[in-house]
Amino acid sequence: MVQAVYERHGSIDILVNNAAIMTVKLFNDLSEDEFKKHMDVNYYGAVALIRAVVPVMQRQGKGVIINIASVGGKLVVPGTSAYAASKAALYAFSEALYYELKGKGIHVGVIVPGGIRTGIFDTVDSKLGEYYRDQCTTSPLKITRSIRVAIEKERFETVVPSSSKLLLAAHGAIPGLFRKSLLSRLRPYFE
Repeated sequence: MVQAVYERHGSIDILVNNAAIMTVKLFNDLSEDEFKKHMDVNYYGAVALIRAVVPVMQRQGKGVIINIASVGGKLVVPGTSAYAASKAALYAFSEALYYELKGKGIHVGVIVPGGIRTGIFDTVDSKLGEYYRDQCTTSPLKITRSIRVAIEKERFETVVPSSSKLLLAAHGAIPGLFRKSLLSRLRPYFE
């Protein structure tokens, strides 16, 4: 696919890795295949595309790679172990690439969305999944705008929406209290 795009357009300037899946299940209910599929789609899929695109961008001497991680990879909630692991891995991988490719004219950025209204929860069949789906009220348009700004300003990390920045800050400042509060609020949805 990368070769076909390059042959057709003569360059590859921007790669946005956005593909993702999410199954909301407690870890004990999640099969090994389901866990592996999250890693394959959410993490290894991005790695494979980056591996294919970086040589082209290096030959060009420029390019931008934007990976869509998730607040869920930094602030983990029950029922999302596979998703959280895959998004945390993507974030860490993105940061390593940022350092490795910066001096080669290739900018790597990561978007950290939280609560975005997409189809990722369309197939949930649990009270916990329904609760998470109902919390996703931010328009996907905010993400597209943040991608554009991250590219133009060469930002490494962009957290969207602003309310997610506050959640991450609270989680970082008072983690014990935050976890206790989160657990008491979510426990009825998974017991």
